[in-house]
Amino acid sequence: MRRLLCSSPLSFTFTYGYLKNISLKPHSCTLWKRLPIHTITCDIQRHSTLHQQIHQVAGKLLSSASAIIVSLCVVIPYSWSLTEHQSWLLEAWKYVDQYYVDQSIHPTWLQLRQKVIRQVNSNNAHSLVKDMLSTLHDPYTRLLEPEEYQSLQATATGQLIGIGIQMAPQIENGKVLITHVYPQSPAALADIRARDAIICIDHFPVSQAKNVEQIAMRIRGEKDSTVHITLERNGQMLSKAIRRQDYILQTVESNIFSNGPPSQQIGYLRIRSFDFHTVDQATQVLMNWKRQHIKCVVLDLRDNAGGYFPAGIGVASLFLPRDKVIVYTVDYRGIEETFKSTQSGIYIDGCVFVLVNEHTASASELVAAALHEQRGSLLLGHRTFGKGVVQRVFPLSDKSAIAVTTMKYLTPHHMDIHRKGIDVDMETSCEVKDSFQCTPFPISHYCDSIECLSNEE
Repeated sequence: MRRLLCSSPLSFTFTYGYLKNISLKPHSCTLWKRLPIHTITCDIQRHSTLHQQIHQVAGKLLSSASAIIVSLCVVIPYSWSLTEHQSWLLEAWKYVDQYYVDQSIHPTWLQLRQKVIRQVNSNNAHSLVKDMLSTLHDPYTRLLEPEEYQSLQATATGQLIGIGIQMAPQIENGKVLITHVYPQSPAALADIRARDAIICIDHFPVSQAKNVEQIAMRIRGEKDSTVHITLERNGQMLSKAIRRQDYILQTVESNIFSNGPPSQQIGYLRIRSFDFHTVDQATQVLMNWKRQHIKCVVLDLRDNAGGYFPAGIGVASLFLPRDKVIVYTVDYRGIEETFKSTQSGIYIDGCVFVLVNEHTASASELVAAALHEQRGSLLLGHRTFGKGVVQRVFPLSDKSAIAVTTMKYLTPHHMDIHRKGIDVDMETSCEVKDSFQCTPFPISHYCDSIECLSNEE
């Protein structure tokens, strides 16, 4: 039985079936739904007696419900009203309560609300919510401070003010690894390199950050401002002062490895992350390759930590025929939804090899699994990270936001990869400039003459 706080002298909760609850107040009552079936709203006059109020509401409900069970809810003095910080805390609490993928949290989650609602004030509101979220033991369900939320939005749109680097999805041993430096970016001009490890940002140790988003937020800032970064490179400590600049993130890179006719050319497509522009960028590349009759593609998802979930669906669709399952999702209600390719993709002929590694996570794992299971593409490299859950971000009234794990996803073969990762067909390592050499057997199998291939930079 769910019990909701309300600012009236007496409140009742009606349970209708097992899916939906309603909360009745002297002025109004609303059907609070676990599933989006329908809503019942009614108004009650304040001067009527409690007995009359209940009968008025019950009469309206009985017209659409076959059984109603009445139980006493929470009694709160009429003079008591929520403070601004209490309202904000309940706002954050509500999103987790309604949408978190594991609904078994409800008893404990309700107890936490009752415990902290009278403790919250202007100084501890955010810390109380973070403490509550920590009890879920889910690093992806988290409170985003206003600056972190803005940083996340900027990443999704691909329009950033920063230094032009990409980082690994998690902090390890008090460091975060730089996985890519964008060409001609402020970081590249400052001689920052991939595989450098960030130790400190403006005197803030990385070891004190709770997640990579906090690091990204500190690196970004006002245009033309300076950020000081301490790096570790091959055991040596380096200090860099870098001026931030705005730039549009290019998530897709492409090249052609060839030294012969089109049938022996290899298209190299690297996707570094997924944002609003990724599908359009990848589409342009594949359409151009289709016109050139390129028969083999190497899709490089190494160091891709994921990003915008719909973009992963869109990229997978480019390689699959119409009506192929890309992924299943299971939400907080236990409802499974199927995502399929809605039309035949651009590149459904020829061979596709997928490169992955231990930093391939989330949406990029979704793409790798779909191509592996639905078209037989070989996975090459190293076992993936293992993030098989999806978050939804809910803005809060103080310009912060809360990211809630609302779904887990399953591969087309109904495999759960969360905290497990995806095994590869062939373990191999290579640099980007030698990517086609990661696939010596498959390419020699599908192409007529492997010795004619060379790398054109």
